[in-house]
Amino acid sequence: MENRETIAGFTASSATIFATAEGTNSYSLSVAISKQSSSDVSFDISMSDSSTAAADDYTMSASSVTVKAGELSGSVDIVANFDNASFDGKTLVLDLAASAGVFVGTVGTISIDIIKSCPIPDALPASFSAQAGSADLGIDMGALPDFTVTLTETAADDGLTYDLDTAWGTTMVSALTGDSGYDGLYVYPATMTVNDDGTVTVVGESFYSGGTGIYDACTGVITLKLSQALFSSPFTVDVVYTP
Repeated sequence: MENRETIAGFTASSATIFATAEGTNSYSLSVAISKQSSSDVSFDISMSDSSTAAADDYTMSASSVTVKAGELSGSVDIVANFDNASFDGKTLVLDLAASAGVFVGTVGTISIDIIKSCPIPDALPASFSAQAGSADLGIDMGALPDFTVTLTETAADDGLTYDLDTAWGTTMVSALTGDSGYDGLYVYPATMTVNDDGTVTVVGESFYSGGTGIYDACTGVITLKLSQALFSSPFTVDVVYTP
């Protein structure tokens, strides 16, 4: 038994790194050997051509793993690049090369999925800066007056629900009519809910028909399309809230 071959391999054949904006986004890649050595043993690690991930999608603390003398395993850290990660995921396939006198066993390849993850927070900021436009009216985003929207959290049980002091700004109607006498009037108060799946619903009253949108948990930006019945001709207003 003392003369048996030494076998090496990754300690797992697959893994997943969920890359978040604030996380460490790392995975400890370990290599184990079947018996101790009286000297350090190093193994080169290379990216397989079958990878859908690219070299700039991750960094590795070393290009080889060293199992120190008298030990049975060693490791290197792999850190995913959050900016390059995608929600669909990319797969990093790594191959382990044999070392002198040590053979690679059945787990000589590992597939690591790198997936971008942006959890919805427990609360939203108290205010957002906002821009508005209207595709229906041919008005580019930002061509209408910028404004600030203030959020007040409600006691609703579902999702993140807030009362908005104004969904489209205090000068929207005056800008659309060209009459400054409407400044501060018809400001579109509403209630906004960010749902668990990142969709957003807006509920208004009276002339304010509400709307729908998307919350980008990675950037915190909320994009909405608001309906209205204030004007006789139907059209929607597009707004973007930026924290």
